[in-house]
Order: sequence, then C-alpha cells, then structure tokens
Amino acid sequence: MLSQPVQQKHAQTQATTCCQVSSDIVNDHTTQSRMKSKLRYDRRASQRNFALNDKVLVLLLIPGQPLQARFHGPCVVQKHSGTEDYVIRLIP
Repeated sequence: MLSQPVQQKHAQTQATTCCQVSSDIVNDHTTQSRMKSKLRYDRRASQRNFALNDKVLVLLLIPGQPLQARFHGPCVVQKHSGTEDYVIRLIP
C-alpha cells in the first residue's frame, strides 16, 4: 500500500498526463480544421490582377463607423507595387 503523499503525487501526475493528452488532441483537431477551411477557401478564391488605368471599386471604411464599409469608385489604378498592392486615384 502506498503512503498518502505518494498516492497524491501519483494522482497529480496522472491528471497532468491526461491534461497534456487532451491538449494535444485539441491542438491536432484545430490544426486539421484550419487546413480544411483554408483548402475550401482557396478552392473558390481567384487571383485578381489589374493593369494601369483600369477602373476599379475600392472597399473603404466609413468614417466614425469602424465596423461598416462601402464600395467607392470608380477609381483608377495608377501604380502596381508588390504582388497584391496597388496605388489608386479616386475619380471626382
């Protein structure tokens, strides 16, 4: 028969191991779920490329209402910088 402190230490070790295993399972499931979501999104996503002087619509935040946005346009593409960045000019 084990003494009381040894039994408590054994129970504590068992609980810690159980928590670690549970945490690993949750992390694995979360990673798999993220990968599936990304694959689903990427399947429907398309790469957009604009040439200079193309007319585009731009989604801009509404001042004073940070959770709302509106499309503004037409805007003209003035410069292409980087793979997905554009400099645009609003047409008055």
